[in-house]
Formats: sequence, structure tokens, C-alpha cells
Amino acid sequence: MTKILNEQLALSVTSATVRPARGNRRSIVLKNLDGGITIYVGTGTITSANGMELKPGESIELFTTDSVDAIAASGTPTVAYIEEFD
Repeated sequence: MTKILNEQLALSVTSATVRPARGNRRSIVLKNLDGGITIYVGTGTITSANGMELKPGESIELFTTDSVDAIAASGTPTVAYIEEFD
């Protein structure tokens, strides 16, 4: 049976784990809820130079079991996620 987990969290200018690695993850969708601040997502220690840019209001779906990490370009924007797993 497929399960989902969803949450919102405030980011900062320090790279942080949004979701740890999960071996049975099917997918995870992240959305930048902020109206004016860009965030960067990926795995590992994220910076503006190596992360995938998500402008305000943008989202991305990832099909990975790796950890999902993010950082804010500035301030404390909010990122939302919904994770699907077995």
C-alpha cells in the first residue's frame, strides 16, 4: 500500500535536509511557497552553485531514494513537500 507524507518547513541560508534518504520512496514533490525568494534543492550540501534553482512558486518532482536537501538564497522561505513511499 502506498503512503504519503507531507509537511512545510522554513529554510535558511545554511544547507539543510528536507527529507532523509528513504529506500522505499517512489517520489517526492517540492514547492517553493515563498513569493520572492529563490531556493536551491538537490542532495548533499547544497549551494546556489550546485543546487537546482526553484524560483518563487515553482515545484519539482524527484524520483530518488537519496536525501533531499535545500538552501535559501536569502531569508527564511518556506518549502512544502509531499513524499510517496511504500
